[in-house]
Amino acid sequence: MISFLKGVALSQQKDTLVLQMGGFGLQVYVPENVIAPLGSEFQLYTYMNWSQENGPTLYGFIESAQRELFCLLISVSGIGPRMALALISAFSVSQLIDALISGNIAMLSSVSGIGRKKAETLVLHLKEKAEKFTIPVSQGTTGFAVHIKDLSDALTALGYSRQEIIQAVDQLRNVEGASAYAFDQLLRKSLQFLSKSRL
Repeated sequence: MISFLKGVALSQQKDTLVLQMGGFGLQVYVPENVIAPLGSEFQLYTYMNWSQENGPTLYGFIESAQRELFCLLISVSGIGPRMALALISAFSVSQLIDALISGNIAMLSSVSGIGRKKAETLVLHLKEKAEKFTIPVSQGTTGFAVHIKDLSDALTALGYSRQEIIQAVDQLRNVEGASAYAFDQLLRKSLQFLSKSRL
C-alpha cells in the first residue's frame, strides 16, 4: 500500500490534483478544500481504492486523521469513496466525528449525495467507532493549515476564483510568521494580495 506521496503540484481541478514524481504524473482525488500552490512540493497521505470497473484510484489527504476517517466512512455499506470524500470536503475531522457521535443527521445529510437514510446508516454503524477516534492535537490548534478551508470559503463567497485563491494561499505560505496567524489576519493578508493582483 502507498502510505504517502510527495511531489510537485502540476495542476489542480475541483477535486483532483496531479503530482509530478520523477518522470511520472500521478492523478489523486483530494478533498475540495485542499489547495496546492502549483510548482510547490506537496505531500499527501494516500489511500488506494480498487474497483472492478475503473481499476486503481488514489485518494489523498493533508492529514493522516482525514485518511483514517475516510477509511471508516467507506467501511459502511452504501458509502463509496466519492461520498466519503464529499463529507471530508464539507467538514473538518472534528466536525464529522462530533456529528457521528451526536447523531446530527441534518448536518450529515446536507452534503450532496448523502440523504437522510445514508446519514442514519452512518451514525448507526460509526457512532461507537467515532467515540474511540483519536483526533490529533493539531486539529484543534490555530494556524495556517487549520484555517485553509475557512479562508477558501470566505474568499469564494467574496467572488474570487479558485485560481486567485490558490495564488493568495501561495503568497501566504511565503509570509514569515503566517503559520501563527489567526483566521482574520490570514483573510486580511489574502485580500491585500488579491486587491494588488487585480490592479
